[in-house]
Amino acid sequence: MVHYLFENFLEEQNVYIRNVDYWQKTVKAIVDSKQHKPFSEYLNTDFANGTAFFDGNPIFQAVFEKENKAIRIIQEESESHEVEISAWLNTIEIKDETITELVIALELSKESQEIAEDLIKAWIVRNVSTIEMQSLIDHLDKKIAQDTDTPKIKMILQEALSMNSYEKAIIAHYLISSIDKEVDQEWLKLAETKLESDKVNHIGTHYKEQHVG
Repeated sequence: MVHYLFENFLEEQNVYIRNVDYWQKTVKAIVDSKQHKPFSEYLNTDFANGTAFFDGNPIFQAVFEKENKAIRIIQEESESHEVEISAWLNTIEIKDETITELVIALELSKESQEIAEDLIKAWIVRNVSTIEMQSLIDHLDKKIAQDTDTPKIKMILQEALSMNSYEKAIIAHYLISSIDKEVDQEWLKLAETKLESDKVNHIGTHYKEQHVG
């Protein structure tokens, strides 16, 4: 279950304002946890008449000039009912200085906030290199894909085995086996008792060729 925060932030301006303040306080608490790290805004978020965009891009922004780094958080409408978060690095120019920007896009929930905080800690507090940060982002993408896919695959396997649909079960077995994480072993054992190893190898390889790469 996903625990959303500030769900109506795009519809109610007072909620949006509280949401912005929430990010300001959250990030400040993170980056000042070991030593004071001053930051400032670097993007325009207002129309010409001074009215804020209120579109969530960005919901938070900060440039840390000493570190030559920036953070931009894009908050999207809460609608997927899953933990939605992604991140990437950009190179931008601010005042003739080359800055590396960490962009985090998310649907704000307690779960996605924890991930975002870990990314911010690594980027600013630990001050990891661009290469190290990219490695962390790649690991995040892989973990989210695993967490999203595993329950679906297990449902397919359960249905397939109950219907004696061996080919479908073999594909599910192959997919579960391909996930680099600890999964419920009962499904693997159940599949292995139902399926012949030569069929697993043949159909699994065929599925990989057609759908994975």
